[in-house]
Amino acid sequence: MTVSLKILLPENLALFYFSDIVTEADYSEALQIYATHPDAREGQNLLCDLRGATDGTIDMAKRVTLQPSLDRVLGAGDTPRKIIYLAPSLPLTNLIKPCIALWQPHPTVTATNATSEAQAIAMLGLTLTSLPQKVAELPS
Repeated sequence: MTVSLKILLPENLALFYFSDIVTEADYSEALQIYATHPDAREGQNLLCDLRGATDGTIDMAKRVTLQPSLDRVLGAGDTPRKIIYLAPSLPLTNLIKPCIALWQPHPTVTATNATSEAQAIAMLGLTLTSLPQKVAELPS
């Protein structure tokens, strides 16, 4: 599996970790994992951590077809939600640009890219210093 999820309830944050080669199938899998997770919440911010990814491909026709499902799950309700893509390399940043653009018309979702963990944490307004440290503190 190239995608995993950890939810930090006190921080109102869902962390998606992507590894290896990222495709639209991984986005679909991430959506399914999140949609069925008992700790998923309306307005919960998302951090899509691509630091473990080596490359990726996006079939935009498939991604556009997936967008209505993403809208139903991630855009539900009136509570604003941030989606931050942590993509530290230029190839990964270029890979997720179209995904960010697909969120622009949505009134309650703001999607953007961060190139470092510190930048992502700041964009989310969190007081954490380390996401891996916080995840390590989660109960198994």
